[in-house]
Amino acid sequence: MSPAELERILDGYDDEVLSKMEGYDKAIIGVAEGVNLAQPVVAYDVDKVLAQHMAEGMTHDEALDFFYYNQASAAVGPGTPIFIYS
Repeated sequence: MSPAELERILDGYDDEVLSKMEGYDKAIIGVAEGVNLAQPVVAYDVDKVLAQHMAEGMTHDEALDFFYYNQASAAVGPGTPIFIYS
């Protein structure tokens, strides 16, 4: 997603409501809203997150371990991002 597209999507939301992972804007695919979500949340493409880890020098297995331990399992309150498998 281009910076302009990301800005257009996020523009309608309060920055304090949406929790983003620093440095992973290129992996954002949108904002999710739903009955089971306390508030809108940022949605990330798992493949893009893993690709970024591998571009930074991790093997696929290391990227998966890092993702599941540090990102997918992180709980940062009601605005915790979600991860989409595509």
